[in-house]
Amino acid sequence: MPQKKHQYTQEQLAAYLDVTAQAISRWESGACYPDIELLPKIAAFFGISLDVLFDVNTTERIARRSEIYEEIELYKMHPCEDHDFAIERARGFLSEFPSDDKIQLHLADTLWMHIWKTTPDEEKIKEAERRYQAVIGGAQNMDIKNEAVVRLASLYLDGFKHPDRASLILQNLPKIQHSREWQSAVVFFRHPEHTEKLQEYIEFSIAPLLDMLPNYIISHIPNTPDMWDKKVEMMEKIIEMAKFFFGENLLCYHFYIAEIYRLISTYRVAQKRYEETLVALENMCEHLILDEKAELGDHFSSPFTDKLSYSARNSYIDPPHNRAWTLVHFEKLAHKRYDPIRNTERFCKVVEQIERMAK
Repeated sequence: MPQKKHQYTQEQLAAYLDVTAQAISRWESGACYPDIELLPKIAAFFGISLDVLFDVNTTERIARRSEIYEEIELYKMHPCEDHDFAIERARGFLSEFPSDDKIQLHLADTLWMHIWKTTPDEEKIKEAERRYQAVIGGAQNMDIKNEAVVRLASLYLDGFKHPDRASLILQNLPKIQHSREWQSAVVFFRHPEHTEKLQEYIEFSIAPLLDMLPNYIISHIPNTPDMWDKKVEMMEKIIEMAKFFFGENLLCYHFYIAEIYRLISTYRVAQKRYEETLVALENMCEHLILDEKAELGDHFSSPFTDKLSYSARNSYIDPPHNRAWTLVHFEKLAHKRYDPIRNTERFCKVVEQIERMAK
């Protein structure tokens, strides 16, 4: 409806058409549409032709949907700490576009966040399950459907504590040999002019390991003092692997290396090897700075990925500001483990640089 453009209210249009303002609101949200015999009167009310009426409605709807999508992407990067507000905001979006799978998934995601609360709201968790199931059952876009499957698996495991159900729902995802990245690499393997297809597969294979392997070392290998040197050695090999596949110009993956160096510092400070602790923290800071400097269009420098650039496909990675902010907000560097070196000039400089990036 073009009333905003023409400075009319729902009530004025409703009175002219002899319908309720609620009916106008439902037409605008797309929940239903006006009877066909009302269309000439609507066009007359705004002083436009039927063709213009249809075009205005379509254009405004497209623009509004784009606005909502942008806000959803911002939410992914900076989740709202007020979960209830985020949920109501998402409900409002869905009321405007009731059949939009991406918005339905967003609402489910805001509900899903309740599993991490100290006392989760069971009704919200159950609603999240229903909405994920609706997306899985009805979405035409496979990326949206697969994302819903992954989230629902997490909901079953972390929310309902049902690992069997989590494993079962994950069977809906394709096996890795059927993924677009793997099949693109297979199909284009003998065509050097399409080397970037193979490089994309390499990136999508290695990048998750940079996140998973350090967490595996932390959580699944015994954390006894006699293992700390071995763990540091393992993490250093992960850094070598990253540079082997992406080169010194790691672009968006500098953050992964920064996080690995932070983890190394926790082992070194526990061993009271303070010089090595400071070196690790300085390396962490250096990679955060390089991460901040990386720009869209920059290329990796390894022959395995040199045809790839920092682009929209890396959008799932938090922006540099948010990465530095995470270190400050969650007080990782404020932990008492660093007290023996907290007042040193080198440690203070690291904190100062990170706080600058987090502003």
